[in-house]
Amino acid sequence: MHCRLGLEEQYVLDCMAYFMILMAACTFVCLLFVNAAYGRYSSSKYGFLINVKLAWFIQELPAFLVPVYLLVWTSSRKTSLLANQLLIAMFLCHYTQSGKRTETPAYK
Repeated sequence: MHCRLGLEEQYVLDCMAYFMILMAACTFVCLLFVNAAYGRYSSSKYGFLINVKLAWFIQELPAFLVPVYLLVWTSSRKTSLLANQLLIAMFLCHYTQSGKRTETPAYK
Protein backbone atom coordinates (compact mmCIF):
# COMPACT_ATOMS: atom_id res chain seq x y z
CA MET A 1 0.00 0.00 0.00
CA HIS A 2 1.44 3.34 -1.07
CA CYS A 3 0.46 6.55 0.73
CA ARG A 4 0.61 9.86 -1.11
CA LEU A 5 0.63 13.16 0.69
CA GLY A 6 -1.39 16.05 -0.62
CA LEU A 7 0.50 19.11 -1.78
CA GLU A 8 -0.73 21.19 1.16
CA GLU A 9 0.23 18.52 3.70
CA GLN A 10 3.67 18.13 2.11
CA TYR A 11 4.17 21.91 2.32
CA VAL A 12 3.27 21.95 6.03
CA LEU A 13 5.66 19.06 6.75
CA ASP A 14 8.45 20.79 4.81
CA CYS A 15 7.90 24.04 6.73
CA MET A 16 7.98 22.18 10.05
CA ALA A 17 11.21 20.41 9.06
CA TYR A 18 12.87 23.69 8.05
CA PHE A 19 11.69 25.30 11.29
CA MET A 20 13.25 22.46 13.32
CA ILE A 21 16.54 22.88 11.44
CA LEU A 22 16.46 26.65 12.10
CA MET A 23 15.74 26.11 15.80
CA ALA A 24 18.58 23.57 16.05
CA ALA A 25 21.00 26.09 14.53
CA CYS A 26 19.80 28.84 16.91
CA THR A 27 20.12 26.52 19.90
CA PHE A 28 23.63 25.51 18.85
CA VAL A 29 24.75 29.14 18.56
CA CYS A 30 23.13 30.12 21.89
CA LEU A 31 24.72 27.22 23.74
CA LEU A 32 28.16 28.31 22.56
CA PHE A 33 27.80 31.32 24.87
CA VAL A 34 25.58 30.03 27.69
CA ASN A 35 26.04 27.00 29.92
CA ALA A 36 22.82 25.01 30.11
CA ALA A 37 22.12 24.05 33.70
CA TYR A 38 20.24 20.75 33.89
CA GLY A 39 20.08 17.67 36.06
CA ARG A 40 22.26 17.86 39.12
CA TYR A 41 23.64 21.22 37.95
CA SER A 42 20.24 22.91 37.70
CA SER A 43 19.60 26.17 39.47
CA SER A 44 16.78 28.66 39.90
CA LYS A 45 18.74 31.20 37.85
CA TYR A 46 16.62 30.49 34.74
CA GLY A 47 13.27 30.10 36.47
CA PHE A 48 11.50 28.13 39.14
CA LEU A 49 12.47 24.55 39.96
CA ILE A 50 9.94 21.73 39.97
CA ASN A 51 10.02 18.22 41.36
CA VAL A 52 12.01 15.84 39.14
CA LYS A 53 9.34 13.13 39.16
CA LEU A 54 6.63 15.63 38.26
CA ALA A 55 8.77 17.05 35.44
CA TRP A 56 9.41 13.55 34.05
CA PHE A 57 5.69 12.73 34.26
CA ILE A 58 4.67 15.92 32.43
CA GLN A 59 7.36 15.40 29.79
CA GLU A 60 6.36 11.81 29.06
CA LEU A 61 2.58 12.18 29.29
CA PRO A 62 1.99 13.17 25.62
CA ALA A 63 3.96 10.14 24.40
CA PHE A 64 1.41 7.96 26.19
CA LEU A 65 -1.79 9.95 25.69
CA VAL A 66 -1.50 10.65 21.95
CA PRO A 67 -1.40 6.95 20.93
CA VAL A 68 -4.23 6.17 23.37
CA TYR A 69 -6.27 9.01 21.87
CA LEU A 70 -5.57 7.79 18.32
CA LEU A 71 -6.45 4.23 19.19
CA VAL A 72 -9.62 4.88 21.18
CA TRP A 73 -11.22 8.11 19.97
CA THR A 74 -10.40 8.44 16.28
CA SER A 75 -12.02 6.53 13.49
CA SER A 76 -9.63 7.08 10.62
CA ARG A 77 -8.90 4.33 8.15
CA LYS A 78 -5.28 4.12 9.27
CA THR A 79 -6.02 3.50 12.94
CA SER A 80 -8.76 0.99 12.16
CA LEU A 81 -6.28 -1.41 10.53
CA LEU A 82 -5.43 -4.34 12.79
CA ALA A 83 -1.70 -4.07 12.06
CA ASN A 84 -1.62 -0.42 13.16
CA GLN A 85 -3.67 -1.17 16.26
CA LEU A 86 -1.21 -3.93 17.19
CA LEU A 87 1.77 -1.62 16.67
CA ILE A 88 0.23 1.07 18.88
CA ALA A 89 -0.67 -1.53 21.51
CA MET A 90 2.89 -2.94 21.47
CA PHE A 91 4.30 0.58 21.81
CA LEU A 92 2.02 1.31 24.77
CA CYS A 93 2.91 -2.00 26.46
CA HIS A 94 6.63 -1.36 25.96
CA TYR A 95 6.28 2.24 27.11
CA THR A 96 4.36 1.25 30.23
CA GLN A 97 6.79 -1.56 31.08
CA SER A 98 9.93 0.53 30.53
CA GLY A 99 8.54 3.38 32.61
CA LYS A 100 7.97 1.33 35.74
CA ARG A 101 10.37 1.59 38.63
CA THR A 102 13.11 -1.03 38.78
CA GLU A 103 15.64 -1.73 41.45
CA THR A 104 19.15 -0.79 40.43
CA PRO A 105 21.80 -3.34 41.28
CA ALA A 106 24.41 -2.34 43.83
CA TYR A 107 27.85 -2.02 42.28
CA LYS A 108 30.83 -2.81 44.43
